[in-house]
Amino acid sequence: MKTAHILLIVGIFVICDAIVVSSIIYWMASCLREIPAKFPFTPPLPGAVRREFQSFHIDMFGVGWGYHVEVDEDHLHLFPAKMERWLGITPASIPWSAIKPVSTGRWRCKVKIGKWDVSGPKWCLDLAGKQG
Repeated sequence: MKTAHILLIVGIFVICDAIVVSSIIYWMASCLREIPAKFPFTPPLPGAVRREFQSFHIDMFGVGWGYHVEVDEDHLHLFPAKMERWLGITPASIPWSAIKPVSTGRWRCKVKIGKWDVSGPKWCLDLAGKQG
């Protein structure tokens, strides 16, 4: 009798956790899909600089090593890594004119892209203040 109750309680917790975790992942992915919807992908210009597996914070979501980044004189191009592609996130090309610098640290920069607060690698986001 006790074993059946314990299994029932564990089963309920596992089901509730699965529902909560999948809801959070769905919500996060739907929020991260907004940037490519607003800034559709355009191919990078020749000579663009590319680095892979870069980490960004987009609003409250930390996407560690989640993007491959290419920069050219017109855009910041974000290519989602495999995990993000599984969640339906597509590439985005954000014009430098849409990226407003907020602050610069030793390794990272904070910028405003539309309604989103974004923190990411200094090598690419620091260029936002130098374009135009």
